[in-house]
Amino acid sequence: LPSSQRVNDVLVVTPAERVLSDPEDSIALRVEAIDTFGGRRDVTRMAVYEWSNENVSVSSDGRIQREDFGEATVIVRYLDRQAPVRVAFIRRQPGFVFQSPEPANFIDESVFAKLRALEINPSPVADDAVFVRRAFLDLVGFLPSAEEAREFLADPNPGKRAALVDRLLERQEFADFWALKWSDRLRNEEKTLDRKGVQGFHAFIRDGIARDKPLDLFVRELVAARGSTYTNPEANFYRAMRDPLMRGESAAQLFLGVRLQCAKCHSHPFDRWTQDDYYGWANLFARVRYKILRNDRRDRNDGHEFNGEQIVYLADRGDVENPNRGGPTPPRFLGGDGARPGSGGDRLIELAEWLTSPRNERFARTQANRIWYNLMGRGIVEPIDDFRATNPAVNP
Repeated sequence: LPSSQRVNDVLVVTPAERVLSDPEDSIALRVEAIDTFGGRRDVTRMAVYEWSNENVSVSSDGRIQREDFGEATVIVRYLDRQAPVRVAFIRRQPGFVFQSPEPANFIDESVFAKLRALEINPSPVADDAVFVRRAFLDLVGFLPSAEEAREFLADPNPGKRAALVDRLLERQEFADFWALKWSDRLRNEEKTLDRKGVQGFHAFIRDGIARDKPLDLFVRELVAARGSTYTNPEANFYRAMRDPLMRGESAAQLFLGVRLQCAKCHSHPFDRWTQDDYYGWANLFARVRYKILRNDRRDRNDGHEFNGEQIVYLADRGDVENPNRGGPTPPRFLGGDGARPGSGGDRLIELAEWLTSPRNERFARTQANRIWYNLMGRGIVEPIDDFRATNPAVNP
């Protein structure tokens, strides 16, 4: 194994992926633990097996048995290590011939390769009438007018589909539609932000989409935001999240596809994250503070309602206590490299830079998965904000 992987015991399961055709109805797994010095030991009978659906069952000695045709993921656990195995049992189709349209891009190539392995022919290419309807609904949220549809159908240009997509991306309705999606994700609602805050935050989001602001820049501005929630509307990102634990959980789920909540009280049972990871990450947000300039809330008994301008700022000191340590866990980013912000620096700015770095593939994958979900109705990873080794992508 590469030296970068020889930090702790590594779990290796073979095979990691397999497609089996009828009459094959079972497959044996071999599970090995590799220690820091490269020593291997067979732990197949000591591992624990869990399966994602009723298509399969797994014996205590690691044999996967078909119960029905279809795909399934088996999670293999040994001590604190986990590894996913994806299997598919398919009906044999004598004489099957794979037929597909010509791939238009690398995405088509990946999709067609998976379908070929499962002996499934893709659907034929949608006709122009179906395409124009789908493109409008997906990109601007409404159907084309009768005149727009007729004009598209009558256009003999072979590149008209790509041209239509480009035109839709330039329309103001595209910015309106996708700003609504981002507003939902960022908790842009009136009870916690008040009406003026909602309007300003929505305008900030919509303007970024309309101007084709890069997604990494958009997220950097949110994470590093501070100042008046009226004159610096991106600061409203923190206004709805009043404590560092909520900020940490929300940011991890939104931007990294990591559900940290389980690690608050114990090491995550389905992922790699520990309590130290949880509280170290939350500590990055511990110094966010609020100066409430005014609060004209309607319900005097509701301490969560705010109506008035606030100033979001970063205090000079303050940490989140880790109850398991009896003190704070030093702030650190989520990842295997143990990266931490510099001492005495601006935690939010350093977090924003780390989060959106070109080296942070998890950020890119999470955002691409959200876009795929909005276009296709289901993520490549599902649920769309639950990236972990034990929940692999349907098409890695």
